[in-house]
Amino acid sequence: MFAPCRVGRANPGTGRTECLILHATSDDGLNFRFTETRPMFTPQNKWSIPRAIDAEVYRVGDRLMLMYATREKPGAQIQRLGIAWAPFASDWAADKWTELSTAKPFFEPELPWEMKCIEAPTVVERRGIWYMFYAGAYNHERQQIGVAWSADGVNFKRWRNEPVFPHGKPGSWNEWESGHPGLFVDDDGRIYLFYQGKSTLKGDYSLSCVEVVFKD
Repeated sequence: MFAPCRVGRANPGTGRTECLILHATSDDGLNFRFTETRPMFTPQNKWSIPRAIDAEVYRVGDRLMLMYATREKPGAQIQRLGIAWAPFASDWAADKWTELSTAKPFFEPELPWEMKCIEAPTVVERRGIWYMFYAGAYNHERQQIGVAWSADGVNFKRWRNEPVFPHGKPGSWNEWESGHPGLFVDDDGRIYLFYQGKSTLKGDYSLSCVEVVFKD
């Protein structure tokens, strides 16, 4: 389990403490214990504040890839994605990670509907192609879900310029937004995309899922 944890380190100019990535393991899927190094991952680049949330890990050959969301420095107004890797056969401790997005973000908002935020990446591989579902725009700003693809699992480009899971029609449960996707691959190989939505700006979130089918 890779998850963000808030730590007591203030980001200058924002008055916020930051989140970094921790790692925990379990023998039964119920009881988890932290690994020795905490935090497990801290961004080491020229463009972001020391913050990492929305961890997504997936395997590419002998590497474990880690996507994370962070914000630019010094303003911390725009959410972007970074990417790093560690040897898959290692213990994934803090000293095993190599950041690839050192000079610039790996993926960042470019389209009008993405506004100032890309976050919550989730990845699945099918027939040698990696697909990344991601959330565009911040929560409460009509967040919607887009898709990008990659032939090597590292360099992604948008599949289309419109969201594949937009917010719902007027009167629907997700009229205000559909966001924060998470992919789940079942034992039978079927793929489900879980996502959150709400009907109004100040309404409560609900969860839903849809099966994702890849066609030739």
